[in-house]
Amino acid sequence: MTHESVPPADNPHELLTAVREVTHRVRIAQRGTWFPLLVFAAITLAVIPVYRYAPHHIGPCRSGPQGTSVCAGVIPAVLVYWPIALVLAYVAVARFYVLQSRRRGVGSRIRPYVVAGVVIAAALAAASLWRAFHPRMPLSSSQLQVAPATLVAHGLVTPAAAIGLALLVLVWVERNWGLLAYSLVYLVIVLANSGRAIHSSSPWYFLPQLLIPAAVLLLGSAGFALFRPSAEPQPR
Repeated sequence: MTHESVPPADNPHELLTAVREVTHRVRIAQRGTWFPLLVFAAITLAVIPVYRYAPHHIGPCRSGPQGTSVCAGVIPAVLVYWPIALVLAYVAVARFYVLQSRRRGVGSRIRPYVVAGVVIAAALAAASLWRAFHPRMPLSSSQLQVAPATLVAHGLVTPAAAIGLALLVLVWVERNWGLLAYSLVYLVIVLANSGRAIHSSSPWYFLPQLLIPAAVLLLGSAGFALFRPSAEPQPR
């Protein structure tokens, strides 16, 4: 059941055009892009105390150039937090879209998004565990240069990148080309942000890695909420 009905048509061409127009309006009515972005920003900000106060574990080390050592720095609580937080975020997003569909009388294809989200969360957990015990980057060295390819690979297996992949799946669910452009920009920012080697003795050294993606997500959420198409009802 939808809010729109197909008007009577005199020929098959007009009928097909009318059906396409109604389909387009239904897809617009299904959109709630601002909410997933807000949820992802929230879980990104919520992990800050975990990074700061959870116990750190230094794993195996190997020799690096210029007399340095490359060690695996692991925060076990973070490895646990992200898969759980992502799955809960997908559940919250699915619940939002289901309630929205019932309120508007428009069906929503949210199940594929939830399935894809769970797969992404599981892949992130596996990649994070592997990376934690296979160090490729130094914990600190002001002189050591890291290859750009290594930095990009490092950025692709971060929670922020996993969120970007989830947004690309949402593009397919919503057929939202504006979200596609936003998601690609977000991924570029995430990879550039993750690709910076951090040399700092501050216990808050990790903040840029979290605050920059969170800020981009919050701005995106505000933008999509503010510039929703007129056909999309305002959230209550």
